Amino acid sequence: MGNKASPTAAQLYQRMAETMVEALETDGKLLCLAEAGQAWASVAVFSSDNQAVQYHEIDTEDEDDVLSELVMQAWEAEPLRNRWAMMELVVEDGQFDAEFTFPDEIDADEDEFERRNRIVRKHFGDKPIKYD
Repeated sequence: MGNKASPTAAQLYQRMAETMVEALETDGKLLCLAEAGQAWASVAVFSSDNQAVQYHEIDTEDEDDVLSELVMQAWEAEPLRNRWAMMELVVEDGQFDAEFTFPDEIDADEDEFERRNRIVRKHFGDKPIKYD
């Protein structure tokens, strides 16, 4: 992983990766972009084909918000000094890697959606993003 995670958090990151692969039934590259803080999490999942990047809703109305819950559990499992503000969890070729951005590294002037688009482009290139 991009930064050293606690053992418990690392297991939760692995479960997040497995949840995304199972839900989307793909072996292609996936990105989970999560932001978290005390008692909240925002999670967005993306995949790509040759034409565009696709946003995905992972959880169904019939189930709990599994991925968000795993994000919160992982964030809370980190020691206070290691609690990140944003996580990029990339799953590709059966492996996962997580990169963390800490609160003091977040640009307060950058809009959340601008930040999301910048991160998606970093991983998938300059393709249009579909939210349908």
